[in-house]
Amino acid sequence: AGLRVIQSSFFRGCQTLTSVLFEAGNVLEEIGDSAFYDTGLTSIEFPPSLQRINSWAFAHSGALENVSFVARNASSVEHIGYGAFYCAGIKSVEIPRSVSSIGDNVFAGTPLELITFEANGSLSQISHKAFMNTRLRSVEIPRWVTSIESYAFYGCSSLTLLTFESNSSLTDIKEYAFRGTNI
Repeated sequence: AGLRVIQSSFFRGCQTLTSVLFEAGNVLEEIGDSAFYDTGLTSIEFPPSLQRINSWAFAHSGALENVSFVARNASSVEHIGYGAFYCAGIKSVEIPRSVSSIGDNVFAGTPLELITFEANGSLSQISHKAFMNTRLRSVEIPRWVTSIESYAFYGCSSLTLLTFESNSSLTDIKEYAFRGTNI
């Protein structure tokens, strides 16, 4: 229960690693760069103490379909790094309201079909290529998002519905943010 950081590349390439369990009372705060890159993980539930998921942490983990932030309304995750879930097998995810930043390419190349944002969030920007080449069919942009960066939803050919939550704060949509969609 005293582990605070899973170091960079710690389990990288461990295809036989299919599950990780964080016990109650866990104090894990950070998952290092590429810590679970190209593993056999199929699902993961993050402990409420987790604050950072660093770059490429779960990238190329094609079997990873289920990601859960255990403590809804109490998640501490503030940052999800560059390409953290790039080309993983994730099909749906809810971004906790505690997340204030997501890196470029964070979910790019996944079979992601559903993305939701927990109410009253703090994420102000949907980053460059964040959801590029996913299988999203619809997206509701939360009212607190002010910017959608370039190529954010590029190549999402299944995307046919885009809605903006009422009282939207959106002021900027960058080039090619929705190119290659069916909106």
